[in-house]
Amino acid sequence: MTDLSHRPSSILDEPGLGPRGPWSFLKEAAPGGFNDSGKWLLTGWLLLAVVPAFFWATYLMSHTQVGNGCSALPAHWGEQLNAKDMVELFDRGEVHGGVGFGASTALILGTFLVLWSSWKHQAAAAGLRHKLGPWIGGALDTVLAGPPVLIVFLITSAFLGYLGGLGIPGLSWIAFLGRPVLALATSSTLMVQWWLLRLNRLERKGQSWAAHLWLGFRRLWSHPVQWFLLASGLSLLRLALHLAVLDLAWRMGGGSVPRVWVFVLLEALAALIGAWMLGWLLRTVALFWRHDQAVRRAIAELEAAATATAGAASGE
Repeated sequence: MTDLSHRPSSILDEPGLGPRGPWSFLKEAAPGGFNDSGKWLLTGWLLLAVVPAFFWATYLMSHTQVGNGCSALPAHWGEQLNAKDMVELFDRGEVHGGVGFGASTALILGTFLVLWSSWKHQAAAAGLRHKLGPWIGGALDTVLAGPPVLIVFLITSAFLGYLGGLGIPGLSWIAFLGRPVLALATSSTLMVQWWLLRLNRLERKGQSWAAHLWLGFRRLWSHPVQWFLLASGLSLLRLALHLAVLDLAWRMGGGSVPRVWVFVLLEALAALIGAWMLGWLLRTVALFWRHDQAVRRAIAELEAAATATAGAASGE
């Protein structure tokens, strides 16, 4: 007769496999930002923050020089160049393109490097090897799994618009500030959905495409408040860093070369801190996904063991 007294009856009987939300992985995910894949992510964001701006400034300078290399624009750009000067430069001057080839090329390459290095970093945090197929396939899956996020965005945006139209100053400010925050949070939540789906594709193992898509959808919507606040909160912190540097540069002006270099270094520092925050979120998603995979695997094993035990008992 088979002994059934020691057979686990619940997933909670297995140590470390209880239900956990994404917030519970924040502390565990904090280290790891400066490993091999993390350094690629930091480098990608640093290049994206500095290199396109350098090419854009060089592009503008090539169209604003006169004899002997002197600029036709005011000497103190940060203090004297106003919006009217910029409009005349692009509308009536020799600048026929807004960005230039070098800046646009650096922007495209930098964006690809950031996206690819973030995928490499996340897969490494999950203990997997990154591949191009799941990276692209997860993005295509997000097109089908993401509409509920967009529906929530449209409903909330319409509600904020209604509040803004009531004519109450406090509600108008909430609507004015809430809409850009909502747009930023929505884009960040869609990114989290992509990250979950592309990890799923690395370990489908015979799972149907519909089941894979549903699983990725459930992993996001099983903790909607935690995911939304986590994605939007870290995004707002990264945005606040860059806005703080921009505000400082706007107030102080760029009247000297050393001062401009100080602002460049501050922007590079803000980019590095923001990249570390993004890596933190990537690692949190990876650890949540790995834990959820382990839970589901353990449940499947328990169900298979229970079925086998019941079959053996009925046979006797």
